[in-house]
Amino acid sequence: FLTYFRRNKMCAPYFAGGTQESYPAAIVKEPKPGLYSWVVDLDITSSYPSHIITLNMSTETYYGRIKEMTEDEVVSHVRKGSFPPFHMSSPRGTIFISDKKLEVFNRGLSKKLLSVAPCGTIFVSSTPGIISTMERYVFEKRSDVRSKIRKMRKSLPDLRNSDLDRTKNKITQYNSLQLALKVILNAAYGITAVPYSRYFNTDLAEAIVSCGRYTIKSGEKFVNRLLNSPNEELFDFLNTLDKYEKEKTEHDYVIYLDTDSLFLNIGMFLDNNIGKSWREMSHEDIKSIMRNISTIIESYVNDTVYREVQRKSYNSAEEDFRIRFKQEMVAKTILFTSKKHYAMWLVDDDKTSVDKIKTVGLEIVRSDTPEMIRPMLKEIMEMILRGSLDKDIQDKITEHKSKLKEITPEDIAVNIGIHNTAKYIVKDKTIKGSPWHVKGLHNYRTMIKNMKLTGKYDMISDGTKVKCVYLKKNPYNMETFLFLVWPPEFDRIFQVDYEKMIN
Repeated sequence: FLTYFRRNKMCAPYFAGGTQESYPAAIVKEPKPGLYSWVVDLDITSSYPSHIITLNMSTETYYGRIKEMTEDEVVSHVRKGSFPPFHMSSPRGTIFISDKKLEVFNRGLSKKLLSVAPCGTIFVSSTPGIISTMERYVFEKRSDVRSKIRKMRKSLPDLRNSDLDRTKNKITQYNSLQLALKVILNAAYGITAVPYSRYFNTDLAEAIVSCGRYTIKSGEKFVNRLLNSPNEELFDFLNTLDKYEKEKTEHDYVIYLDTDSLFLNIGMFLDNNIGKSWREMSHEDIKSIMRNISTIIESYVNDTVYREVQRKSYNSAEEDFRIRFKQEMVAKTILFTSKKHYAMWLVDDDKTSVDKIKTVGLEIVRSDTPEMIRPMLKEIMEMILRGSLDKDIQDKITEHKSKLKEITPEDIAVNIGIHNTAKYIVKDKTIKGSPWHVKGLHNYRTMIKNMKLTGKYDMISDGTKVKCVYLKKNPYNMETFLFLVWPPEFDRIFQVDYEKMIN
């Protein structure tokens, strides 16, 4: 940003500071736990940057914020193109907008000179904002890089030897570049949310998040509207597969929603409307079906979001840039345990055929999970996702449990960080409600002192990454134990409770 100001002979905003404020976060829909088949992920393309661009959000285009109205009320008045008298906080203080001022405001709204976020933050549309201009520049640069990556990936089957290696290396370099540009794009939201930035403005930051919430919820509504009442294009496509018979009951086909992503249960949609004969088709044919349906959904949702959300709900004057949804992935199976905890077997990623397992939030990828257990969990997860028989899965679990009973305490222990222990250990005693690993730390320190091993083993302090285990019944009535390296001197006193650790 500073480079942009300097190149354009402009002065950046001064650093004003301020107080960190909280505001409602992004929306997440709790999924119903279980295994689903043939699920499509539909994402808002660069959600926060796209909303910054379409509402012309920037510190110098910030006009003020409507007070004492709910988000639904704000959106309703924006869509009508008319507000009743209201109080507005602004850089000049709180202003009451009524009479002549209200008439001028509503006229500006009708002429699309003002855009309004659902939280009530207002932006001037007549002059391009610095932040929105920069976001568009980086967005277009990233889109260009991603386009080059797709072209190079398509060329791979026809390349050989050095040409193949060179192209693969180029793809890796371009992928790193597009990820870096993604970080820069998303950082523009972050710099508006913290007082350590010269672009700090909580009303602006909340405007970005409120738009993200409203757009993704609107996307969910539009997807369900289409899938419960197919338009002509979707109707005709379904009839090429089998006779379409409309379901009498309306369903929620959005399994999960997180910030800017919708997970659509296309498998259930097809079962409900044309029966299950399509499941007998080849793997490649089903992937093609998923892509075709995704394209129809994309087109419908994008047109509706532009018309109903961008132009009407936000009053955006932007015509040559649109908030867009795009199909990112197709999962043959996906397992949800809770929100932000799922694993999926991907067969399509960004319109490219793949065969890989992707895990989010589960113990398979968590750093506190023992290293020996992660690959075992991964193997079980893959068996579940790839449709192994229940008996085979249970046999594999039993096999892994047997192996785990033979490994060292270091290998079965949970990896954990030690922080703020003084809060729980007072006068050489742990207080009621102390976490299990803090009790383990106290037990370790006690035993090191009692056995006069202080010169041989570190006492362990805050900020250290350590290992923690449950213990079997012992003379000291200690339930947990924490260590860097398991002291062999404790072998005759303590035994790790392997059954409890495995569970």
